[in-house]
Amino acid sequence: MDEQLGLVCAFHIKEGDTVQELTFDEVKKINQKPEGPGWYWIHMDCDDQPTRDWLHNYKGMLQSVGTALGSTRSRPRCTLFERGILTILRGINTNPGSDPEDMLSIRIWMNDKIVITTRREKLMAIDKIKKDFMKNQGPKTPSALFMELGESLVERMTDTIEGIDVKLEKLEDTKKLLDLSGKRSELFKIRSSAIMLLRYITPQRGALDILSTSETEFFDREEFGRLRIMLNSTHSNIEELTSIKERAMALDDAILGVENERMNKAMYLLAIVTALFLPLSLFTGLLGINVGGMPGEDWSPAFWIVLFVMGLMGWGAYKLMKNKDML
Repeated sequence: MDEQLGLVCAFHIKEGDTVQELTFDEVKKINQKPEGPGWYWIHMDCDDQPTRDWLHNYKGMLQSVGTALGSTRSRPRCTLFERGILTILRGINTNPGSDPEDMLSIRIWMNDKIVITTRREKLMAIDKIKKDFMKNQGPKTPSALFMELGESLVERMTDTIEGIDVKLEKLEDTKKLLDLSGKRSELFKIRSSAIMLLRYITPQRGALDILSTSETEFFDREEFGRLRIMLNSTHSNIEELTSIKERAMALDDAILGVENERMNKAMYLLAIVTALFLPLSLFTGLLGINVGGMPGEDWSPAFWIVLFVMGLMGWGAYKLMKNKDML
């Protein structure tokens, strides 16, 4: 396939469910909405200039739609047109070495004769559909392709969110909060992931809501039901992410409170010790000055008397703090 030219894959699904794979030269001949039997799926890399050129010259959709398909901006949305539907969706990044919150986008133009999808990075859901078409086992209609792609994105997103929830539950099950002092960075990552996913899933709910409540002729009754299921799953994912974010924040605040309490106790103990020994330090410092006339210097019981006086001063300081409710 001509991926170096921007085309990832392209298929002509003919009558009898036979599938013909197309080259980029064959795709370039499609310059308007196809006529005749069958339908087309064209998947392209929007970062390549040949893709943008073809989208710009394709007459089967408005030029603004072609611009959106080739744009690097990918906020989830859905817009209905007379000639088709433009939908931009986000999916979890399951590519090796990538973080799930580095979400991938898929841009979709669909009507009853053609589905055009564009991406910037590899999407596993697309690979599966592509392999199915190579075996003549792919979706039978453009709307069926849209359903399979959308459901795959929602399913992978749900699995990822459940994995984040499991990690948080393990931290919540720790009996001693002090044992979690070294886990605050992990909590921060969990909360950051939830916030980042919420940022993209929330507008995606709006896009699915527009589709599921529309009266477009491109979906049948059963597919509208599947769209509502996708919308409900997205609702649940948003609620779960919101719960994860709030629980992670509450647990982090609890850990911080325990750490502060432990530090305050240590500082209070240090203050008490300082208060107890400050008079004694003053007294011993006074006795240690090197000047003449120090009383008791030549009298042997003086040492024991000094010890007694120091003990009496320490006991007096203790009783004073006790009476002031400082201990």
